[in-house]
Amino acid sequence: MGTAGFVFGIAGAESSRVFAVLRWTFCLVASLLAERIGLETRRAAGRKIKKLMSVRRAIRSVLCPMVRGVREMLAEPEPEVQFGPVQLTDGPAAGVTLILPRPSELTELIVNCAYEPTTSLVMAQLLAPDDHCWDIGSHYGYFTSLMAKLVPQGSVNAFDPLPAHVDRLRQGMATSGLDHVHVHQQGVAGQSGEMVLRFAQDGQDDSMAYLEDYGGVKTPLADQNYPDFGAQRVPVVTLDEIDAAVPALIKIDAEGAEAAILSGGVNLFRTARPRVLVETHGVGEALQCANQMQTLDYIALALSPTKETLPVLWVHSQDQQARECLETVTESPARILFQPERLTAGETSGDATAGREQG
Repeated sequence: MGTAGFVFGIAGAESSRVFAVLRWTFCLVASLLAERIGLETRRAAGRKIKKLMSVRRAIRSVLCPMVRGVREMLAEPEPEVQFGPVQLTDGPAAGVTLILPRPSELTELIVNCAYEPTTSLVMAQLLAPDDHCWDIGSHYGYFTSLMAKLVPQGSVNAFDPLPAHVDRLRQGMATSGLDHVHVHQQGVAGQSGEMVLRFAQDGQDDSMAYLEDYGGVKTPLADQNYPDFGAQRVPVVTLDEIDAAVPALIKIDAEGAEAAILSGGVNLFRTARPRVLVETHGVGEALQCANQMQTLDYIALALSPTKETLPVLWVHSQDQQARECLETVTESPARILFQPERLTAGETSGDATAGREQG
């Protein structure tokens, strides 16, 4: 090959490399431009979507209230809640007349023996005909009436600070001929004196009244109703100050004041050792009650599986009879929730005798 051919050959090879570099550069630039254009397109699309979402929210904010209003207009109005006499026809409290609200889910549970059935059966096992009972937070009076039927030769003292509750319960007990029931318009607390009672207004569930000092309970129903509650000052006493026959059983359901109420009965628990049925609302409240009762040699027995409200039976550590009654009703070993740290399993199940016999 001559010199000219060699030169032209090198030139051709170099030009091929140059063209290859140009093609690669062009492709790279084209790719970067495409990505840039795509990014701008996505940003523009995102802005459009945000605008559409904003318009959608604006439309919903206008239409939703209109739709709810139309639904309320078309829906049948809820029947007004009215109180009237209802006679219980079945269960341990059969024959008792209570003044109850209707329509009401709670009333239907009471009438159909579906309200706290295990607690009712345990109470029937624990009480003797000549026993004395205290009902702290009597509300509509179901447990007051149940106790009254179970202790015909004894007595029942019911305490509730809400005048409407007291009036209805007195009317129901008089209608039922239960003259050994004494209803007190009075609250029970950790100290005596006066406290502010928060209670439901007309048309609400007025079984949820609570003492303001103790804050009530934390449940969805409470969160829904509490903001509209009214208030009034009411007299309160402690358990140790109650002037009544010494009780074999105390029931406490006070919408969050349970631990405080227990703290006001130290002398009673040390001397008489009554069984105490406490309706607790949540683990926190149960622990507060445990702090009070464990120092008094009491143990806590669960009456039902854990739920939003947990009925707990507190009995003295030597009250073997109470545990046996609970095991008879539930057909299973008694489940101990809390007990004093000094007690071992052997000590709590040894040669203990009934707390009532020692009290």
